[in-house]
Amino acid sequence: PYFPLYTIGYMLATSMIHVVVVNEEKEEYRLGLEEARKIDSLRTAIVSLLNNMPGLTFTKDAETGVYLACNQAFAEYAHRKSPEEVIGLTDAEIFDGETAAHFVEKDQIALSISKPYIFFEDVPDAAGNQRQLQTTKLKYTDTSGRLCVLGMCQDVTDLVRVQHEHAMTKEAYESAVSAGLMYTHIAQTLSRDYTEMFHVNVDTEEFI
Repeated sequence: PYFPLYTIGYMLATSMIHVVVVNEEKEEYRLGLEEARKIDSLRTAIVSLLNNMPGLTFTKDAETGVYLACNQAFAEYAHRKSPEEVIGLTDAEIFDGETAAHFVEKDQIALSISKPYIFFEDVPDAAGNQRQLQTTKLKYTDTSGRLCVLGMCQDVTDLVRVQHEHAMTKEAYESAVSAGLMYTHIAQTLSRDYTEMFHVNVDTEEFI
């Protein structure tokens, strides 16, 4: 006579367990979505930061050499459409052997010192034009304890050219001023009643 009650009780207990499991699964799913949103937000912030930094910017795993992130400028330099096509690759998978070996060598130097490694290098841009870059590489440890290399390359071709032209212009100007002063002194001397005149080179102490 109690069999229907047992049946109803078993059904209610099973339903309660099912509700508890479903609720737990929903909570886990909600937490998973929240964590995924945080990760996506962080990734978006990092990409935005990299894309707004001047020049080529990238970071690599120091042990494997795998690219962890880069900006759009570096992706274009690597002949890729977006940073997503660079992430997960190594220099050997992106560049020719000589270029890849050069980048790895510079990474090792940056990893061997305790301060940022700054150097200048002539490299072709994405279009093949020769450009001069000021590159800064430094090592750091991320939040997971992984040793990484951060690289920032600034195109200084135009700056170097302007500085060179300025230096040449300044040198020519100073030379012209010096020559002009010398000839002015000669003219002033000739216009007066002098019987002898000489010019002294102050660097060599030679008389003319």
